[in-house]
Amino acid sequence: MRILGLDVGSKTIGVACSDALLITAQGVETIRRQSDEADFARLRELIKEKEVHRIVVGKPRHMNGDYSENMKKIEEFVERFQQTVPDIDIVYWDERLTTVMAQNVLKEGNVRREKRKKFVDKMAAILILQNYLDAQLEEVIIVTATDDEGNEVEYQEVQRISLDGNVFALLVEVTEDEEGGDAIIARVDQEDGEDVYVAPTDEEFEAANAKFDELLDE
Repeated sequence: MRILGLDVGSKTIGVACSDALLITAQGVETIRRQSDEADFARLRELIKEKEVHRIVVGKPRHMNGDYSENMKKIEEFVERFQQTVPDIDIVYWDERLTTVMAQNVLKEGNVRREKRKKFVDKMAAILILQNYLDAQLEEVIIVTATDDEGNEVEYQEVQRISLDGNVFALLVEVTEDEEGGDAIIARVDQEDGEDVYVAPTDEEFEAANAKFDELLDE
């Protein structure tokens, strides 16, 4: 049994699929959206062909934790599709920065600018699925922080950037809430060879937050 990864857009659906061992993700195709009937038919064909038991759908969110304006449309699409495949488990996966990462992979692969758009949706689906698979197999980095009320809150590290000689991490709150958790930014210092997460200064936070937003807007 395998897992499909989907990057659902208004015009296209990037599709990736895992191997049988659920370790690696490979690109499958980019579906040009036509209608629910046509889109769902092609997805069902892939489910049957690849022997899929689960689908991971990218969940677009802004850096502040708010959903992108596309999220509502994606949820409605998934709800309609789920009715046609009731035996398939469909889950969401946070895709913050995934499109940026996909574009960077294509740049590094010397894919010409005019051709990147053709491949970026499929590459985004690969990254969404690979991140999901890695999270199931590898030890997840969990950071415990104290909120303003003195309560301990667990966060998962999902991305790092280097800025002005410092390293900053994007941390997403670990929660069972379907709405997802808050995202915070921490500076990552080194102490005796170990990572130490500390609150950035106001100036550092503004710079790091602007950099993450810049990445999202690229």
